[in-house]
Amino acid sequence: MENLIIEETKYTPLIKMDTNGTIELVGKSYPENTFEFYVPMMEWVKEYFETSAADVTTVNMEITYFNQVVLNYFLIFLIYLKRTMIKRS
Repeated sequence: MENLIIEETKYTPLIKMDTNGTIELVGKSYPENTFEFYVPMMEWVKEYFETSAADVTTVNMEITYFNQVVLNYFLIFLIYLKRTMIKRS
């Protein structure tokens, strides 16, 4: 499994997902097509936890602005992480 890096733009955050256990989102988030933008991130997270998750995974989110649609994706992302952590413990 490879790391995922999506560079920051004017409308989207920097996303760094490292197989060593670091997930980072930094910047603003109001992409034109939220679903299309966040699909690679969600697919990576699911594969990471199914195949090669580190013993400890750290999530850093420094989002300075986001819209309602993005909020829904962040909630889905955080709920998925919580459920995954419960299953692993």
